[in-house]
Amino acid sequence: MKMIYVMKADFSRWFGKKKLFFGFFAIICLNYFIILQNIQGFWESNIVDLVFCYMDDPFFIINFMVASVLMGISYCEEKERGYFLFWIKRCDEKTYVVSKIINCFFSAFFLLVTGMFSWILSLRLFLPWVDMTSDQSMIVMGQGMGYLLRDGHYLLYYGLYCIGIGMMAGILSVGTFTLSMYIENRTLVILTAAILFYLNVAYLGRWSMQQILYFPFQRITSLGMIIIQGIIYSIVMIFIFGILSYWLLQRRQRCD
Repeated sequence: MKMIYVMKADFSRWFGKKKLFFGFFAIICLNYFIILQNIQGFWESNIVDLVFCYMDDPFFIINFMVASVLMGISYCEEKERGYFLFWIKRCDEKTYVVSKIINCFFSAFFLLVTGMFSWILSLRLFLPWVDMTSDQSMIVMGQGMGYLLRDGHYLLYYGLYCIGIGMMAGILSVGTFTLSMYIENRTLVILTAAILFYLNVAYLGRWSMQQILYFPFQRITSLGMIIIQGIIYSIVMIFIFGILSYWLLQRRQRCD
């Protein structure tokens, strides 16, 4: 029961709060800022081409930083405001870490899925879904889940696309929380989401989150298998960060 109470308390810190709505609109504005760097190309493009190409923009990583702010920096906030002792007295270290990890993942996941999907839907006000004469569109439709685009299931395609991006954000938020126990400086901690993404993509190769959770890269044709693989990958990464968080918290408690 203690675990449930602590998780509810952490859940109430982000769901329905101002920073959630601020993050939602920040993500929409950020992504419009990215794609409108080439305003002329925007009006001549289509959603399939635009969304696929913008993934490679370096500013895309800021989405993960925005999502991590919801709960990824919660340890830093509690330390700075003197709330940490209050929280840790209400539960043991294991309960504290598990609650924070779960809320870190789902807060970032929820924010990125809703924010990104709303942004993509808003593009439909200005642009067509796809241009069948575009070479880029043909390439995208030949990759993972591309048959959904060919069959006209655009909402399902981008719903799954956003779920994969949301899983990335959740993992990076958990990683941000883990590193916050070592760094503690809130400003530096916010940057760790971008650093973790770079390190993950640069050094894990085939097993990087971009290869697993960016579903258009998938060669698997089964939607069920794509999602299951993403869930398993997310659980493994969260478990690793969870163990590290627990160890860092115990170590810091002994030092304090």
